[in-house]
Amino acid sequence: MNYLLSAEFGQVTGTVKNEEGDPLNATVEVVETGYQYNDQSDLNFYHDVGTYTLKIRASGYETKTQEVEVKNGEPVNLDIVLVSTQGGSVTGEIIDSLTGAPLAGVDITLHQEGEVVSETTSGEQGYYEFLDLDEGHYTLKLNKENYIQESTRLEVGSVPIEQNVELTQVPSVAVLDDYYSSERSSNRC
Repeated sequence: MNYLLSAEFGQVTGTVKNEEGDPLNATVEVVETGYQYNDQSDLNFYHDVGTYTLKIRASGYETKTQEVEVKNGEPVNLDIVLVSTQGGSVTGEIIDSLTGAPLAGVDITLHQEGEVVSETTSGEQGYYEFLDLDEGHYTLKLNKENYIQESTRLEVGSVPIEQNVELTQVPSVAVLDDYYSSERSSNRC
């Protein structure tokens, strides 16, 4: 209860636009706390006082990283301009199929004609991106310890691709008893 009475928040306001000045719905992530504000073209949110790193992203645009100092009683105004990618793009979020929780630390490789073209690791909110890709056929491979490896074929063009993926944990299997009988086995043939 004391925390609520003594908590200090600051306000972040502003806009997210493309190079032409048009409003752009973007996702704003506060890296240090994992808070995410979706579909924001007009920024207006409150956050704990402190210095934070914001990642602002929209499909088909390069992610922008912005450091911001949030102070109580002093709103921060940000006017963010996102630059479109120069080729195709593949972005998405990776979650646990059972819990729906975002998966950080997933190793992701993008292959074309059997060769690794690019690789990355998912962030704290499970987000990943590949930008400025040539048109063509690709295979997206995802790997994380204790999860079943996933692989997806994609056709990249000028339209951004959002490829969200659910990874499934490797099941735990136990052998409780082992039984063998030559009599039983020979009767089955």
